[in-house]
Amino acid sequence: KHMPLKLLKAIISLGGRDIGAEVVIDSLWPDADGDTGLRSLNTTLHRLRKLLGNDMAITLEDNRLTIDVRHIWVDAFAFQRLMGKIENRLKKAEAKDDSLSHLMESITAMYQCPFLRDIEEQWALSFRERLKNRYLHILSEMANYFERSQNLQNSIRCHERCIEIDNLAEENYRRLMTVYNNLGRKAEGLAVYKRCKEAINLHLGISPSQETEAIHKSLRSSYS
Repeated sequence: KHMPLKLLKAIISLGGRDIGAEVVIDSLWPDADGDTGLRSLNTTLHRLRKLLGNDMAITLEDNRLTIDVRHIWVDAFAFQRLMGKIENRLKKAEAKDDSLSHLMESITAMYQCPFLRDIEEQWALSFRERLKNRYLHILSEMANYFERSQNLQNSIRCHERCIEIDNLAEENYRRLMTVYNNLGRKAEGLAVYKRCKEAINLHLGISPSQETEAIHKSLRSSYS
């Protein structure tokens, strides 16, 4: 099952539609010559279709591979569709849009861990980073929206989720510290600063930036 599933993961990572057979062969069988690589692809594709129980799930036409979403559900593609829906909703959002709270819950539940986190090959890494960065951007935009609409608890949840996904990006900590500062919840803001300082010192061996320290100073000055 190893190579058939790896083939499926590679096709998904490369976009899922109209992927040149040579691109897949170069990704999975980089040392194979043309004929050997194509035979390996055809054999593995046959095994994958049997594993999926549907010969229509993945097509190979004119040496181009496509996942037919009418016959197979792919979580990564569903995640991308949900991100697109949220992006469109954010563009049109009114001052108070309850649907965005539900969409936040849905997308938070869907993203449980980095895409194919156990595969370190370039085709997986690239797609993993694109998904993560787009998700982080959407979380940031949702946090902004919730702040504007005074739903600060949801804003805090978005910022916390950003920190969970990327705990070395100081901006995520600063924005959360600022929300707590504006709410007058100084102790929680100071706790966020402490987490920031410990994380970047442990993993990067550096101290927080001047921007972060300025917010920290503001929190401390009015905390008693």
